[in-house]
Amino acid sequence: MRDAAPVMEVTPLAVGSPFNGDDQRYATVAADADGDFVITWTNFRDADGNPVNGREEADIYARRFNALGGILGVDALGNVVLDPAGASEPFRVNTFTQNAQKWSSVAMDVDGDFVIVWSSYGQENPQQLGSGYGVYARRYNSFGQAQGPEFLVNVTIAGNQVYPSVAMDAQGRFVVTWTGQTGTTDDIYARAFNADGSPLGGRDTGEILVNTTTAGNQRYSDVAVDLAGDNFVVTWSSANQDGSGYGIYARRYTRGMFLFTPAFLPKTGEMRVNTTTAGNQLYSSVAMDHQGNYVVAWSGRGTQPNQEDTEGFGGVYVQRFARNDTPLVDDDPVGIETRINRVVQGSQWKPSIGSDGQGNFVVAWTGVDPANSARTAVFTYASAVDRPVTDLDGPIVTDVTLSDGTRVLDNDQLDPLDTLQVFFGERVSTADGAAGDSSVLNPANWTLTRNGLEIPGAIRNVLFQYDAAQRKYIATVQFDGNGLDPGVPSLSAGEYVLTVRSEITDALNALDGDFDGVPGTAAAPGYVFHFSIGGGAPNGEEFLVNAPDGPDHLPDQTNATPIATGLGLEQSNSTLAVDNDGDFVAVWMEIDGTASRVLARVFDRNNVPLTGEIVVATVTGTQQRDPAVACDADGDFVVTWAQEDIVGPNQKDWNIYARRFRATGVPLGEAFRVNSTTQYDQVNPGVA
Repeated sequence: MRDAAPVMEVTPLAVGSPFNGDDQRYATVAADADGDFVITWTNFRDADGNPVNGREEADIYARRFNALGGILGVDALGNVVLDPAGASEPFRVNTFTQNAQKWSSVAMDVDGDFVIVWSSYGQENPQQLGSGYGVYARRYNSFGQAQGPEFLVNVTIAGNQVYPSVAMDAQGRFVVTWTGQTGTTDDIYARAFNADGSPLGGRDTGEILVNTTTAGNQRYSDVAVDLAGDNFVVTWSSANQDGSGYGIYARRYTRGMFLFTPAFLPKTGEMRVNTTTAGNQLYSSVAMDHQGNYVVAWSGRGTQPNQEDTEGFGGVYVQRFARNDTPLVDDDPVGIETRINRVVQGSQWKPSIGSDGQGNFVVAWTGVDPANSARTAVFTYASAVDRPVTDLDGPIVTDVTLSDGTRVLDNDQLDPLDTLQVFFGERVSTADGAAGDSSVLNPANWTLTRNGLEIPGAIRNVLFQYDAAQRKYIATVQFDGNGLDPGVPSLSAGEYVLTVRSEITDALNALDGDFDGVPGTAAAPGYVFHFSIGGGAPNGEEFLVNAPDGPDHLPDQTNATPIATGLGLEQSNSTLAVDNDGDFVAVWMEIDGTASRVLARVFDRNNVPLTGEIVVATVTGTQQRDPAVACDADGDFVVTWAQEDIVGPNQKDWNIYARRFRATGVPLGEAFRVNSTTQYDQVNPGVA
């Protein structure tokens, strides 16, 4: 938004606004690859009419904006005119509202999915208020819809876990860092999560102690991740480690395996970022380009030649680093510690930095207002103006919409159509028009298949423009459903794959179709987008799942609800789970007289049974109910259920059991009890 729009209100303060009289602090912002963004903040609201007694409510709010900031323009009086369709209403993020929720941070992936993290007081154990702050997160899709409730990020709950920061890769995987209490000092922790919100390494593991120096306090972390999600870097302030006050340190991690489990492993040791060691260096912020190179900004007192600033808290400094993948070698500093503030009077502090895929960066910070030294102002610096970098970054596809602008997602089912709009993160080549080898206008650089077969001539025409009204680069792709045959009908019913080939360039680098930060696409011809055109009728008739002529079979779908999808991108509910190839397993409860049991059966994607009925539990003559099932991408699955156990004369307890199976229906071991607490009944399981 630099130099592109006037200042706008993020929290509406019109008459009747619920935010009138509130204080908004600790704002953070994240943007997707084509400029749509979300802002979060901590909202302080007087709870009892006395604004000074400490009984203020503190909650996390957020608001989404399009790339124009929801601004239509400015009226004749200079007032900002907002577009109701360009900005959502502010919404509260936290569902737990006791005590205080503070210090939010937000990160967003390429197409607009985002995650918000914050610290919440007393939520880790609401029955024991005063147990301190814990870090929580909540995921949202690109339409702003919450993907479940908030969840606890930290594993260690002793002491306070505060000041979280979060970064997200192109696929929606994310890393959270925070300051955690360890005895009498503070340390920096990190934890990585998959795109579905499941922690990398397991539910009770994966918390990483980032700093190796534990003498003194380590505080105020920030984190950045590369496009592919294979590298992340953490920065923080360390007390007295550089010999004088606080210094800025960094450490990079790479994706790997630990004890046969996916994990992030340290690539570097602790690296001191600042060259000047006199005085305090504080409040670091870090940004990473698509290839894993990064730049760190901080505020501090600088004494290097031609970079001095020793007034007040000092100035704002940056230091670049080039990723070095040589084992046991730290990353390479690029250039010197550089002051970016031109005004040195008074304090310049608390910078925030962001980078594009090439490594050009922008820094914003707070400094003394030159027109009134009693006030502060916000300043910015853009490196592309006087420190441009070599462009080694391939263009990427950022969105796909219908011709009317309706967003569509990979694997969506659509009505018959003849046009799709494909959005790019930057201007791509149109050299030599429709005949250009690297031109986006060349139909040969696009392919369309239906039901696995390419349709020659299906790409009828491609138009490309920069749409100033949206601030986005858009290719309009027009289809011919008959291909080379006569007529130009819309696409008919079928399964389609549109490929944007990596022959398309930005005049320097090939399209990065797999979002790995490397120009070109390694495992495919380019960016691949799947969609289907519905035929208006179900895909086949209904069919009987259980074997006929048996006892009553009840598909019990009322007591077990889905928790989440697993890592195999399957779609699961309480009684059905589908693997990545479309094969599926159904489970149900069978009632036979006074007993009930759980059964399962496996089918292929064409509804052909691959097994007979599988008796899930080996215990008989008891009650089993509430079945739930989930499977991975290869079809291996797990079934859970509630089972009535006889524990004594006239005494029965309900417990939760589970059993794992191969995709062929062969059990992987015996059933096992899931719950450890047996004092009360345990029912209604869910699994993902």
